[in-house]
Amino acid sequence: MAFHFEKVEDYPVQDSGKVYSLSTRSNEECALCFGTLITLFGEPLYMTRDMENMYAYHIKGVSEEGHVTYLDVYSGSSGPSIGAGDSSEKTLSAARALDELIQNTRSSDYAYTGYYTDAYLKVECGVRLGKAYYKEDEADEEEIENVIDEMFEA
Repeated sequence: MAFHFEKVEDYPVQDSGKVYSLSTRSNEECALCFGTLITLFGEPLYMTRDMENMYAYHIKGVSEEGHVTYLDVYSGSSGPSIGAGDSSEKTLSAARALDELIQNTRSSDYAYTGYYTDAYLKVECGVRLGKAYYKEDEADEEEIENVIDEMFEA
């Protein structure tokens, strides 16, 4: 089933839960996934320095038959995922179609610095000239405290 996808600001789903994990098996593939989302949909609704709440997009998918599905695409503690208000076959079909679109679209270049606050890790990742990179280093206590403060301010 073919779908047309677009980013939306007005997201009518009240309780969105994870229904699908995007096809990413390595840290570099997670970096490529975000770059591809930038290519497809532009800037996310938000982006944080918290690796367990990195970004989110609200996406509307319309099937060839005109069925509308709303998807919440985000990177959380389990990596790049899709959430929705239900896990019906129509929703899962839209999620699979979006995953396929992401897998077959070229990634935009970007650079990102984020943190795993519980593990005191600093992550530098992104895409440069079409090639993904991912590097982890120890973060100092002040960096972690700043990220935690940002989390509570939001």
